[in-house]
Amino acid sequence: MKKFNLFSIAIMAMVFGNVSLMAEEDYPIGAAKGKFSVSESKQVYISQGNLFFSSYDYMGDWIESWNFHECDTAIVGKAHAWGDNYEYLIDLFGWGTSGFDGKSPYLTSTDYKDYFVGHHSFFEKWKTSDESDVMVEGYNYDWGSQPIKNGGNKEKQWRTPTYMELSYLLDRRTADDKPLAARGTIFGENHKYYRGYFVYPDEVSLAETLMLKDDNNGFTINAFAENVYVETLVPAGVIFLPCAGWREGTDIYSDMDGNDKMDESNAATTGWYWTSESINYNSSYCMLFDAEGVWFEQTERTIGAAVRLVQDVAGAQNIETASVQNVASAKKILRNGQITILRGEKEYTVLGTEL
Repeated sequence: MKKFNLFSIAIMAMVFGNVSLMAEEDYPIGAAKGKFSVSESKQVYISQGNLFFSSYDYMGDWIESWNFHECDTAIVGKAHAWGDNYEYLIDLFGWGTSGFDGKSPYLTSTDYKDYFVGHHSFFEKWKTSDESDVMVEGYNYDWGSQPIKNGGNKEKQWRTPTYMELSYLLDRRTADDKPLAARGTIFGENHKYYRGYFVYPDEVSLAETLMLKDDNNGFTINAFAENVYVETLVPAGVIFLPCAGWREGTDIYSDMDGNDKMDESNAATTGWYWTSESINYNSSYCMLFDAEGVWFEQTERTIGAAVRLVQDVAGAQNIETASVQNVASAKKILRNGQITILRGEKEYTVLGTEL
């Protein structure tokens, strides 16, 4: 059972991968219950949590799989990564490490030549790593090209957003002159808290006190209790991009400058999220944010950063038909500071144990 405790964030996705929380409209499996504009003419669905890759499932079998974190405050962090080289569980990836062409999700090399070398995006044709004349679809290197176990479990359903799309998502959308994306904090029990970026869907109906304010004061102005976030904001389609830190080799850092290594005692103060576009032979665009602001920076592909995938609303695949009965039979609840799963009249822990 010790392994299960270390692996609890992975188990949530594997045990309860197809839980639906909303019945008003159909959404892709694994997506938050809202639509988000990423340009003046395009909307996307956004995955319910950051992406992670694991080699071990909750039944104790060695089965490799891609999953979304079920709770979007969840991150792996140094304390929960098994193995000296992250060979069992990882959610801070080097760029383009989908597993295609030998680019393993567990790749932690600090030599850019071990990653794909080229000036491309995931939406162009690339040469393979041996620089042969064979051209492949760059999308094969996109993490979204892989089957996501609790995101429909089929190939080529998701994709990584471009830096222009992420820029629009975070900076260009408003509702009644109020921002639809801003930095903030979720406060849990026992002095636990999560810094990150709140992102509201294009259409949202919430009390005035729950709408976002300009985040000129960093993570402090937009603050919600964890039960409010889980019980009110999540059903309204709100997502949260957690500060997950960043990785260099097998070290994870919680701050922007790499002065503080991540451990159980310190919460990250920075978020690093990959886009689908590269700049040159060894760097790609990464979205960075901390208390000072949000920006895009050319980042070496060897750096481990978080990944949040999207699906275009037009042509979305594997739409989940959510009936009122299905919603009533399976939902997440917060009880005594712990997330549990309610299925019908029975309540379970995230490990699948009946309460």
